[in-house]
Amino acid sequence: MPSLMPIRQHIIGALLGALSLVLLLNGCGTGNGWAATSSPGTDTGGAVRIATDHASYAANAVIHVTVSNRTTAPIYAYDTQASCSILSLAMRQPDGSFAGTNVARCPLGRPALPVAIAPGGAYTSAIQAGYPGLALHAFPPGIYRLALIYGPSAAAVRQGNGTTLYSATLTIAG
Repeated sequence: MPSLMPIRQHIIGALLGALSLVLLLNGCGTGNGWAATSSPGTDTGGAVRIATDHASYAANAVIHVTVSNRTTAPIYAYDTQASCSILSLAMRQPDGSFAGTNVARCPLGRPALPVAIAPGGAYTSAIQAGYPGLALHAFPPGIYRLALIYGPSAAAVRQGNGTTLYSATLTIAG
C-alpha cells in the first residue's frame, strides 16, 4: 500500500502557503480595501456617534464606519449617500472648507429611503471609491470627513429639520 505521507506534506505545505499569503496581504494595504496604516480609529463621542476603523487610509482602501445611537429613541436618516449609505462624504478644499465629493457615488437610481437606527443600535457601512460591486477606484489624496443628517423622524429629516453630525477628519494618502 502506498504511503500517504507525501500527499499530507503537500496539503500542509499548501495550507501554510495560503496562510502566509493572507498574513502578508493583511499587512500590506494591497488595494483589497485594507487600511494603509494601523492608525487608530476615530469616534465623535456623544449620544449619536460616527466611528471609523482608522484615521488614515490608502487611496484604494475601504472606510469602515459605524453610526451608533446611544439615545433612548430611534433616529432616522436617508440612504443613497456615499456608497449608498446614510453618510455623505466631503473633501477639504484649499481654503479649509469642505465640499461634497462624488468619488463614492451611489448608483441605485431610486429616491432615498429612510433608515431607522433603534435606541442602543448601530448602523455599519463601507465607504469606497467608485461604485459598490464594481472595480474599486481610488480616493484622491486629501483630508475627508463624513456627515450624517439625522432626526427624530424621517419626516423631520426630509423637511430639513435634521441635525448634522460630522466625523473626525480622515486622511487619504497618495
